[in-house]
Amino acid sequence: MADPFSELCLAFDGIDAALDNTKWVPLTPWIPTGPALLDYLDKNSTSIPPGYDAVFLAPLKANLQRLADNIYVLYESRLNLGWPENFAFSRTVMHTDGLLGAASAWSDPRGLAAVQRFQAVVSDIFESFITKTLSPAFGPLKLVGKLPPLVMFGLEPELGPCTIKVDYIQALCLPLGSLPSPLLDLSIVCQPVAYASCPLLWGVIGHEAGGHAVTQAVRGPLGEGPKLADELKTLLKGLPGISGQGIHFWAEWADEAAADVYGLLNIGPSFALSLGAWLTMSHKEKKIGNTAISVGGIVLDLHPAELLRMYVVKGAVSVLSNLTNKDTWLKTIQEAIDKASVGIAHIEINFGDSLNPEIWPLAAASMDAELVGRTIATAKMAALAGYSIQDIETWNDDNEKLATKIRDKALLGRSLTGLGANPAQLIAGATMALSTDHKWFDALNSRLSEALDECYRTDKVFKGWPP
Repeated sequence: MADPFSELCLAFDGIDAALDNTKWVPLTPWIPTGPALLDYLDKNSTSIPPGYDAVFLAPLKANLQRLADNIYVLYESRLNLGWPENFAFSRTVMHTDGLLGAASAWSDPRGLAAVQRFQAVVSDIFESFITKTLSPAFGPLKLVGKLPPLVMFGLEPELGPCTIKVDYIQALCLPLGSLPSPLLDLSIVCQPVAYASCPLLWGVIGHEAGGHAVTQAVRGPLGEGPKLADELKTLLKGLPGISGQGIHFWAEWADEAAADVYGLLNIGPSFALSLGAWLTMSHKEKKIGNTAISVGGIVLDLHPAELLRMYVVKGAVSVLSNLTNKDTWLKTIQEAIDKASVGIAHIEINFGDSLNPEIWPLAAASMDAELVGRTIATAKMAALAGYSIQDIETWNDDNEKLATKIRDKALLGRSLTGLGANPAQLIAGATMALSTDHKWFDALNSRLSEALDECYRTDKVFKGWPP
């Protein structure tokens, strides 16, 4: 019998080669200037979906000089903090490339089909959270902005999938003190261009579209107060049961940990396997990471140590309230963790001396991570009007039944269209099929692409917009 995690790792083998950054160049010349950014947009953003022109493209064009100035200040500040030059450069340019790429993605016919598929996935995942009615008293979630994130392919490859969050966009583009604003009130979800033809790699987008884009968009029941992302940080900062080392890290890791849990709740337990395989195979040494870095009391990577991310989603699976076969999934996920963590007995914490890291025993760190996953899924949140996120969106028996049907059809070589499935269910079912035999990778990507084309044509936000 196939080992699901190993099959996914084999299927994802080569990701690091696909992420070769030697040929990557930013969309506009460095150092950025307002005129250069405007010239790019005037030439390349001739088509954008309705609604996004007024709240995104027009205010972006009006604030390009401020964006250029702030981008360079951000770059210099990172150099002054001791960041390596290439690291500071790529993680600064991602903001301008993300914004420009989201505006221009709709005007390039060469990549438009992939953009539309990607947009269908992001739109559906985002909408599935934010359109749920909480109660007759509160109605749907109160948002900073109401439009789904825009998407783009083409960031610096080693960055992998990422979200440029609404608060970053507004801080870079709008005058100080203008937040929150109805302008530029959306996030941008980005992937390297090498992922465009491989939607089976998009399972991790649940982390971006169902995680960061949602936590940054949702405020309290009256549309006021702190964002959900801020409340999650406060929740984990005071969480009883966290071990000594975890107290330093989990509050800072809150947004990223929540993004993983929210991805799991939308895409289902197969997300845990695809996330672990993607994390493992994204490294040249084909080994999942087990390090955390804190310098001067500042946690540099706001993602939990990679192995702990698998434990976080396992914790969330353990409290799924409407999934009959969750125990089977928990066993499969633990087997995947065991395979990923061979030879790893601790999390290494770099407090500024990489040659002499402090040790956080894996037994304690993993217990923390599972507790965090359970808590994020079940905690009652003020920003959610006293509900838990699982009350609003969760993977249940109905989703599992349809994903299993998709898996079975895929393994018979049949089309995945016409099933009434949403993108999350399609990705879950295709991932489940791939986990039985990695050799299905190309065929499944083709069938999944066809099904996502159908999802785009019926998407309630973007349907009827074929540029």
